[in-house]
Amino acid sequence: MLYLFLALILAAVDQLTKALTVSFIALGDKVSVFPGIVGLTHTRNTGMAFSMLSDSGWLLPVVSGVMIIALVIILFVGKFNKFERVCLALAIGGALGNGVDRALYGYVVDMIEVQFMNFAIFNFADCCIVVGCILFAIAYIFFHGDDKKKKMAEIERLKEDDAEEEL
Repeated sequence: MLYLFLALILAAVDQLTKALTVSFIALGDKVSVFPGIVGLTHTRNTGMAFSMLSDSGWLLPVVSGVMIIALVIILFVGKFNKFERVCLALAIGGALGNGVDRALYGYVVDMIEVQFMNFAIFNFADCCIVVGCILFAIAYIFFHGDDKKKKMAEIERLKEDDAEEEL
């Protein structure tokens, strides 16, 4: 439940950043935060990352809903360590934040603009999804099951010690 609570907090932070953007920055306007590095530009994205599947109607809200449900099930059913669960909570929180926008408005509010390179404008939820998924993949690929391997190695060592004592 703690991880689901974390996901809800992240979704709420995302919704707050979007509400502040809508309230204080007119659609299309830019605000420089760190000139030449990062700024805020109020945009709307009817698609997903990099505006893929823009104007797809009901498809993205449905896919988002299915993905959120799948991630929550994976969070509770999967055998993951605490760090992996935090990573899943990040992804769920981001998906919830963007899912709320898609369900209510048919688009997602984006505002973070990296100015030192040509990159898509994104939002806090996008950051949560990307960071959560990348860290989960790294943790799962390189560290998942290490505890099991250590336990198995310890069991094997104990068996060898017992065998030596019997001789």
